[in-house]
Amino acid sequence: MKINWSVNVQVADGPTIAASDSYDAQAFDKIEANVPGQTGSGSSATAGTATVDLQPGGDGKVKLLLIKSDFYDAKLSYKCKTTDAGKPDGPVIALDSLQLLMGSGALGLLNPAPNRLQFTNGTAIPANIQVLVGREAVV
Repeated sequence: MKINWSVNVQVADGPTIAASDSYDAQAFDKIEANVPGQTGSGSSATAGTATVDLQPGGDGKVKLLLIKSDFYDAKLSYKCKTTDAGKPDGPVIALDSLQLLMGSGALGLLNPAPNRLQFTNGTAIPANIQVLVGREAVV
């Protein structure tokens, strides 16, 4: 199956860069998650969390990852959760805008490989997250 994508970025009164292509995916998943807002305040505040599984089977199958929220904030974040005991989770990444990662180069920046994501919401507003994953099929 094909996943078509296009990007059009224009600087006001400046240049435009547009690109489009398609990715041949063996499988895809669309995942929706609600990340509750922070409860409490001050030192007793607890951020809301939600964890989503991106792929069955082993690591390294994700080839396209799109993360979209109904709002963006530096206090809304995610990290790759490890599925291997003894290995650390990945770094915390602010979800301060839409994120699209394609190919092994961009997805290689996520360490460990994106298999499971944990979202954390330090704002009072619940976040509705959509994740689109293009991946290799699990055999």
